[in-house]
Amino acid sequence: MKASSMNDPNRAAQFHQALLTTYQEALKIGYRPTRFLQLLNERGGVETARLILNQLISLMVSA
Repeated sequence: MKASSMNDPNRAAQFHQALLTTYQEALKIGYRPTRFLQLLNERGGVETARLILNQLISLMVSA
């Protein structure tokens, strides 16, 4: 998905919903990602994904 498409409110809302579905699926297998849900509620799906990806990149670069 192009970065510019995430500026579309409908796409961002769909992405946010998809991440909420991921949270629900995690609960079904006994994993409770509470910080992930907190980030989704505070920042929304797009910003949560950016934050997580930036943290992963930082870890990979410093390794």
